[in-house]
Amino acid sequence: MLGVTAAVRRAGYVLLNQRVGRLFTDWTGLTLALACGACVLAPVTVLTDGRDVAAHPGVLGTGAAVALLSSLMPYSLDMTLLRRIDTRTFGVLLALSPAVGAGIGFALLHEQLTARQLAATALIVAAGVWSLRRATASHTPARPSASHIGESRRPV
Repeated sequence: MLGVTAAVRRAGYVLLNQRVGRLFTDWTGLTLALACGACVLAPVTVLTDGRDVAAHPGVLGTGAAVALLSSLMPYSLDMTLLRRIDTRTFGVLLALSPAVGAGIGFALLHEQLTARQLAATALIVAAGVWSLRRATASHTPARPSASHIGESRRPV
């Protein structure tokens, strides 16, 4: 049940992000979304961690860097990409992100993956490849027949 919920929410994210990207040709939509999120979360943060932030104001700079790197940059890249590719391809790319993260963790951080994690990563990659091949096969235009080839070379 949780998997279905996650899939529905991810699909909603892709479709809404694509729509916002098409409604606003610049970054206005993303700016409004991030500002609304900040307005909702700022009071919660003040109530739960306000004293800690007041005692250590340097964490505000760290928080701004985290917001920039974990929200602004990925969402702006997603929106830019969704303006250029279809939602199906984007969905496959999103599904492959855990596999890419695991690969980067292995290569750069020398993290070791368990057999179960490796199997899950392999299944994710296989599903992505299968989905892209299937999409490519269904959108491949038919070859022109021999009679049509000769027609295009007739003098006008």
